[in-house]
Amino acid sequence: ISKFGLNKTDSEHFNKFRDYYNVHQNPLDLFILSCFSFNYQFRFNSKGEYNNPFGKNRSWYSKETEKKLIAFKQKMEGKKLVFSSLDFRKFNLDLLDCNSFIYCDPPYLLTTGSYNDGKRCFGDWLAKDEADLLSFLDKVNSLGIKFALSEITIKGSQRNEALIEWSKKYNVYIINSDYSNCNYQVKSKDSFTEEVLVTNYAI
Repeated sequence: ISKFGLNKTDSEHFNKFRDYYNVHQNPLDLFILSCFSFNYQFRFNSKGEYNNPFGKNRSWYSKETEKKLIAFKQKMEGKKLVFSSLDFRKFNLDLLDCNSFIYCDPPYLLTTGSYNDGKRCFGDWLAKDEADLLSFLDKVNSLGIKFALSEITIKGSQRNEALIEWSKKYNVYIINSDYSNCNYQVKSKDSFTEEVLVTNYAI
């Protein structure tokens, strides 16, 4: 942060640091870069280069960010943790048991963001992917493992009928969310969206 003069208002320093990251691609630099990016988001172009814009007066590495980072690190210490980037279809459920918990937050099928439009060095999230995930969670349930899934059932005139039908065998909780501040690409701020949390256990 000091070396590149990163701050809340200077986009030129941010852009130089972003260029530096795209050459060297150090994970720690990526974390710092995201701290100063618009809405703290990760976004890449078709070449795999980080291209999220500067979060002027919105995003920065604050004392609160540092406090949360340290608290997270302390929570991890002493625990046997394994981080994986496998596609869920390739994950070995034999590694889990009834004390395990799976939380799924896939790209929402009824929405398109910078992370699932198929143009950012990542694949689209299509109906087939969602169907595979729902089948995966059915298998998780059959093994006695708890899960929770975040998704959207309704957006404007669109309905995710497959999800609505599948979720009838589980517990469905309506989430009261307000994305008016960050969902800047939505043309109609009054467009109704129903976000849900689906679980195989009672909350």
